[in-house]
Amino acid sequence: MLLGSEGWARSLSLDLLDQLRGFEKNGQFRYTPPTHVMLAFAQALRELEAEGGVAARHARYRLNHATLIAGVYNYRPEDLETALSFLARSHARFPFETLVGRTFPLEAVNDAFAYAEQDRPPRVAVRP
Repeated sequence: MLLGSEGWARSLSLDLLDQLRGFEKNGQFRYTPPTHVMLAFAQALRELEAEGGVAARHARYRLNHATLIAGVYNYRPEDLETALSFLARSHARFPFETLVGRTFPLEAVNDAFAYAEQDRPPRVAVRP
């Protein structure tokens, strides 16, 4: 795939094929190496392997996708807009906080899915 990119780079620094050829020739990067990117990529590969590889990651993503779609399946954008307007006007009159079982940070989204499946609260919140 990288060989097919020859001649397509829009700048010298983004010419990955030329970068690779130079690295293979003298073992050095043309510029200061992006060590943080390389370390992050190595960590991502370790996590992928620990999860069971591409097939296991794909299965998890499919389950997350199906759960997300099931959660908003019957709502049109207009319905969501109406609901948000109602909440903005009425949040102090009703105990809406009881509708959300728990709130999870985005990093714990898998825990949120597991909680939703096990405890079946009306809603689960995931905050960015």
